[in-house]
Amino acid sequence: MCGSGTTIDVCKEESRRVIGYDISPVRPDIIQNDARKILLEDNSVDMVFIDSPYGENIKYSNHPNCIGKIPCEDERFLEELEKVINESYRILKPGKVFRMGHFRYVEKKKVHPSRLQIIPNTR
Repeated sequence: MCGSGTTIDVCKEESRRVIGYDISPVRPDIIQNDARKILLEDNSVDMVFIDSPYGENIKYSNHPNCIGKIPCEDERFLEELEKVINESYRILKPGKVFRMGHFRYVEKKKVHPSRLQIIPNTR
């Protein structure tokens, strides 16, 4: 869920090590990978930043497993985002930072709050 890679650019400008994953990468420094199954070891990263999709209101990719194809009102949307969050906590070192942006969705050109539930890091 790296999107266009803006977060990668910012991290590089600040001389931070960064890995960007997306199910449908748009540039060569973004690795193709589904955020529901990240190819990193447990407890291996200091920060996870995810820019979650707005649901099917914006076309993200043609990839058949893209979460952005699921309507936000559909319970599957939250179920799939929960998988992303759980996977993020799996790779996150204890006590480190998880951040997910865009807790909202767009419907009929109006922005609405999402029903996303935050899953606390209980480790």
